[in-house]
Formats: sequence, C-alpha cells, structure tokens
Amino acid sequence: MPVPGDRGEVPTVGDDATVGDDATVAAGVGAHRAEGASAVEQYEDRLIAAERLLDGVDRALMSLDAGTYGTCEVCGVAIDDGDLEQDPLATRCAPHGAAGAAFR
Repeated sequence: MPVPGDRGEVPTVGDDATVGDDATVAAGVGAHRAEGASAVEQYEDRLIAAERLLDGVDRALMSLDAGTYGTCEVCGVAIDDGDLEQDPLATRCAPHGAAGAAFR
C-alpha cells in the first residue's frame, strides 16, 4: 500500500542526497523537513507516516470487530457517513474531531 504523497520513488542515499521540494509526508507528520534535509531523514518521515496510517487501520479494524466502527470515541454518537467517506479512520464526530486530530 503506497504511503500518501509517495510516488513509489526510493531516494538514493549519498553525502549530498536530497529529495525535491515536492516531497511530502502524510498522516500528521507534517510537511517535509526543512529544505535540504537528507533523503534518509525524509525516508524516515515517510516510514513514521506509514506506521501511523497502519496504526489507524488497525484501530478501525478492531472497532469494526467490536461493532463500534463509525461511533465517536468521546460521546458515542454516530460519525456522519460523509465524514467517514472522507476519512475512513475517523474516530470522532465533527464536534470532537478537531481535538482528536492531534492524537492520530
């Protein structure tokens, strides 16, 4: 499964290896490191993003098994179907969502 923002390119590592300005890191890690960061550092950021994404998928699968998928972990109200379509890993309803974004 590709990491969002990843084009399947594996950066080469060398003394002056860097990834271009279009490199991005998904799932809350933030934008790529400061311009000029080494390819290894950016690759590590992508690995962290992938681990966070997989953790979210694992949580979603566990909640599906428990019968709680699609309900807010804070108040127990059903998460809007449109919100789940946009983010299938959502664990909080819209009113509680902004507070939960930092924990994903």
